[in-house]
Amino acid sequence: MIVYVSRMTQWVEKGLVSDLTPHKTAWQDRTFTKIGWMIIASYTFYTPVILFIQRVPMLGMLMIPKTMAYVAIAWIGYVNLFPKIPADPAVL
Repeated sequence: MIVYVSRMTQWVEKGLVSDLTPHKTAWQDRTFTKIGWMIIASYTFYTPVILFIQRVPMLGMLMIPKTMAYVAIAWIGYVNLFPKIPADPAVL
């Protein structure tokens, strides 16, 4: 168990450091702020799984909302970073 936790701790630390120390301009961008909050939510659901999965196997169910946070990241990125292109070529 200790080997597993020590192996996964570096990934949690890497994720938290990259999320909590963004660039100055990223705080002003609503899209990346939302994506950052979804990543933090993902780690919030993932941390109990990596720490206590050996004792409480049902904690593995927290991987479902973690996955949904990643789906939300993809959706937020798609909607905000790739705006709709008008269907009528004359509008361009």
